Amino acid sequence: MERRTFLLGSFAATAALAVGADWYINAFDSTSEGTKQKHALLFTALLPVLLDGALPADEVERQQQIERTIENIHITMSLLPEHAQQKLMQLLELLETQFGTLLLTSSFTSFLELSPNGLQQLLTYWREHYLSMMNEAYLGLRELVMSSYYASPEHWGLLNYQKPALSGVKS
Repeated sequence: MERRTFLLGSFAATAALAVGADWYINAFDSTSEGTKQKHALLFTALLPVLLDGALPADEVERQQQIERTIENIHITMSLLPEHAQQKLMQLLELLETQFGTLLLTSSFTSFLELSPNGLQQLLTYWREHYLSMMNEAYLGLRELVMSSYYASPEHWGLLNYQKPALSGVKS
């Protein structure tokens, strides 16, 4: 056996084992509550970066708004067309796995373990990336977070928006 064949075979077997192990672990944690909890951890790390300056400084109020936004994210995701839901779920699941993190960030550091500054740099990298897939990942996450955060009427003041008064309609 040639050295090149052995190395290529070893690499392929290692990659297949990593993907298989990752799939096997996630297959048993596919309950909706477990998925929401995992996504909650992901969004808890992501929200302060994407909503920089919009979240309050008070830690208790900040955490309440993050939790409310995560609830709104789940509602927003359920309202998306089926193909958009599938693409978004694939992205979230990739970001929650070691293999997906390596694929999307070129780093072994988990997405959840990145510092806020590291997340900001990664999101900027995705936004300015030459591959449209990376741009779509950034825009999808950003639009999901922004629409879910500003869906709550208590955040409309930050936009200087007031609900229009419609004649004959009680608010």
